[in-house]
Amino acid sequence: MAPILRVRDENGNVHDVPALIGPKGDTGEQGIQGATGATGTAGTNGTDGEDGADGKGVVSVTKTNTVGLTDTYTITFTDDSTTTFNIVNGADGQDGATGATGDKGDTGEKGEKGTDGVDGYTPQKGVDYYTDDDKAEMVSAVLATLPVYDGEVESV
Repeated sequence: MAPILRVRDENGNVHDVPALIGPKGDTGEQGIQGATGATGTAGTNGTDGEDGADGKGVVSVTKTNTVGLTDTYTITFTDDSTTTFNIVNGADGQDGATGATGDKGDTGEKGEKGTDGVDGYTPQKGVDYYTDDDKAEMVSAVLATLPVYDGEVESV
């Protein structure tokens, strides 16, 4: 059944008129924007909430123990409570290759004079050096081993 359109005439009587439905028409142009409405009144502030419980702050973090590669740290809080945590360190790595020899450095400043050393050993006559008799005996021994050429070398 076709839709019905109810119409009121100038005497106030209502008439049912069958509606005629045709194909959809083209979209019309955009209308102009209406004026901005007035700003509403500000609302009232709500009531303040209750204060929260006091927080807990950190007073210190201290390394308190080391066992092998594991370091233990203790955290002390403002309410004097504590907790601990561990950090496991890595093992030492292998030594790297020896680096190249660097450039020769500048000569350093002259150092202060050192203290005098202990007196040395005093040689003793006849023990640490030769006497005249010893020298004469050595010269005679050397001359005795030399060849004699027409009387050029004589014994002492």
